[in-house]
Amino acid sequence: MLSAIGYGLLWALTATPPSIGSASLPGAGSFVQNRGQCDSRAMYVASSARSTLFATATGFRVAIQDPNGGATGVAIFFDLNGRTSDRPPLPRDPSPTRFHSFLGNDPAKWIRDARSYESLEYREIQPGVDLLLRMRNGMPSFDLVVTPRGDSIDAPIFDIEGVDDLRIGASGELIATTAFGPIQWTAPRSFTLSEAGARLPVASRWEVVGRNSVRFRIEHGASSQRIVVDPDLEFSTYLGGVSSSKSDVIYDVAVDASGSPCVTGSSQSIDFPTTPGAYDLTLALNEDAFLAKFSPDGSTLVFATLFGAAGYERGLALAIDADGELVVAGDSDSLNLPTTPGAFDTQKNGTLFDGYVAKFAADGSSLVFSSYLGGLANDVVNDLAIDPMGSIYAVGTTNSSQFPVTQGAFDTLNASFDDAFVSKFVADGSSLAYSTLLGASGVQDWGRSIAVDAHGDAYVTGVAAAGFPVTHGGFDETINSGADTYVVRLNSAGSALVAGTFLGGPFSDLGTGLALSPDGAVLVSGNGAGTGFPLTPGAFDTSPGSSTDSFVAKLSPTLDSLIYSTLLGGNENDSIRSIASDAVGSAIVCGEFLNPTSTFPTTPGAILASSGTSFLSRVSSDGSRLQYSTYLSTGIGIPYSVATNGEGGAFVVGLAGSGWPTTPGAFDGTVTSIDGFLTKFDLCPGAADEYGVGCVGAGSITPQLAATGCPSSGFAMTLSITDAVGPTQGFLLMGTGNGTLPLAPNCAIQVAPILTSAVIPLPIGGTGPGTGSVSLTAVVPSGIMVLDLSFQAVVLDPLGANGVAATNALLVHFK
Repeated sequence: MLSAIGYGLLWALTATPPSIGSASLPGAGSFVQNRGQCDSRAMYVASSARSTLFATATGFRVAIQDPNGGATGVAIFFDLNGRTSDRPPLPRDPSPTRFHSFLGNDPAKWIRDARSYESLEYREIQPGVDLLLRMRNGMPSFDLVVTPRGDSIDAPIFDIEGVDDLRIGASGELIATTAFGPIQWTAPRSFTLSEAGARLPVASRWEVVGRNSVRFRIEHGASSQRIVVDPDLEFSTYLGGVSSSKSDVIYDVAVDASGSPCVTGSSQSIDFPTTPGAYDLTLALNEDAFLAKFSPDGSTLVFATLFGAAGYERGLALAIDADGELVVAGDSDSLNLPTTPGAFDTQKNGTLFDGYVAKFAADGSSLVFSSYLGGLANDVVNDLAIDPMGSIYAVGTTNSSQFPVTQGAFDTLNASFDDAFVSKFVADGSSLAYSTLLGASGVQDWGRSIAVDAHGDAYVTGVAAAGFPVTHGGFDETINSGADTYVVRLNSAGSALVAGTFLGGPFSDLGTGLALSPDGAVLVSGNGAGTGFPLTPGAFDTSPGSSTDSFVAKLSPTLDSLIYSTLLGGNENDSIRSIASDAVGSAIVCGEFLNPTSTFPTTPGAILASSGTSFLSRVSSDGSRLQYSTYLSTGIGIPYSVATNGEGGAFVVGLAGSGWPTTPGAFDGTVTSIDGFLTKFDLCPGAADEYGVGCVGAGSITPQLAATGCPSSGFAMTLSITDAVGPTQGFLLMGTGNGTLPLAPNCAIQVAPILTSAVIPLPIGGTGPGTGSVSLTAVVPSGIMVLDLSFQAVVLDPLGANGVAATNALLVHFK
């Protein structure tokens, strides 16, 4: 029975990496094979802007230089008591990146195609204890995997060399004193996973047993319980200047193809941290919008640029197109906002706020286009979406009777008050493909959030009043109060409503966010739901608190039925600000409370479980339960937006004061007044590692098997085969990976199928050697126990001497 206990290793000092040999080492997060680029005792090496880690057969050494620029450094060695000398670290989570070194003039010493991995595993560092090593925030972190033996657990002991002393801090953290200051390991957080999949906390703690030795204690008395790693706070950073009286806010976040989070917001700081070569390095006058891109681990700014003029600008929405170019939108009252020749509208409209839409180059160095969007009164763009053709959709609110609309659009008349609008720009920003209003006469209607499907149909939500246009056959055709949430679907030409519905009860219900799930269903979030709000049987929460609650709902693509509708809240006014869908249609939401509360539902493993002022939650794809929920902070903090990737990551942004949880090694851990924040959660405790090489096929091509997504309960995981011969046929083997089995002359496999049904035939597409590929995706069943399965593929190879070729083997840890 496999059990796991997780804790993060956090560092309290920063440093630049030492010079290791003469090779150029990879960035943080990757363990690269040592093929002669450094000391031969290291089997893998990882480098960051703060340290370099060498993984040896008996432990791992971290080299840290003087943070003040001195010539000396500190080397800290984690001695695993020699237990691993005959069990070298195993690479896990292979990365597609390869590294090369061409130093010197002797080609025989050049290094090509060194493999890289996201983590390493030390097996049996002592009986029943494995250790999983990663690099996070530019520094090492590790988890323990423990197998209970009877009613007790062998407490792992670590010898830590290179530190002056060890002690336990007031919050249970382990503190090591070095010549450059303290280094901290956070207090461990552990819990068990019951047979029903429920998480139950388990007490665990550090214990110093000598000047340089520590023990990890676990209070565990039942061997039938499984202990698993809780979701990690991967990194968390502030973003802003150091001017104490000024504020910086992040309003939106998107993740590019490389996994780098990009953010937009507004800054009042003259010392906002812009980067050399970015489009605009200087605050214009009052408040500028900004655009910034972080490295995937949150440790550095790839670029940061301001965008504004003499007035006030906010960056409220962000989207990234297929070429990596970044589209920013918001509002501006500047007469001289930078616009580009040929853009749709290069002149300010009136004296109040106009919306704007601007596209930046992928490196933030230049404007691709920039255009105003508005009439003579106030206009604001609140959200953006981009369709597969690169067209840009802007949604917002206007009270301008002269707002630009297009001939043939669904609604071209703003009778009075506020109307929602949807404007579709062509990809180069030169014109509007369509622009339509959404609203009713004499009332206020707002446009808050938008998503676009593969056909170019736009789904919009916001707040509507009586008379707002919905369609016959929609889920709810009748307004329920003075203000209801609405959801409408516009056709790709913007000329008609495909579908439209209200969503609300007798109280005012405010739609705040919308996202499309992978199956096309529409996820909607909002606030103000109370007694009488439409809820579905079996939903997570069908009983309003003493005040109105937030809600999360999923509608059919045709908007004629509720798939589920649930409340989410405690006894305080709860406000969801944003919603995102993960790879299996679960809803990730973030928001805050009117006042601090202790009644909001959290789940075991939460980073903050008892009380707080803001929250992050994951609602299952059927709306029946919370898969993860945590308070985010006990102080000032408003999360404005959340985005997800396909690997179980959730990125949250907003504004915060002191006390927001930040991680050492992240870009900025200090706040002066109110700063923006970017926080990444890892909601996927599962992992996959490569442990066997395949049989070479035709033309020395070895097919590759890779796992992407998340091998955890309720997530989707994809297995892909590449570099095969195509077209041909193949077989995916599932088993326990417990031996080497002959397949053909000079070819063996590592995975023995569990049953005949565990051999899955696969068609391999492609047009020749190296082009063959296939992938298959499955959702990991909810409530799965800790389980290890091995996978390997065998591909028919008509051009190879053996007639077959095998991929590498993968060991997947489902949790």
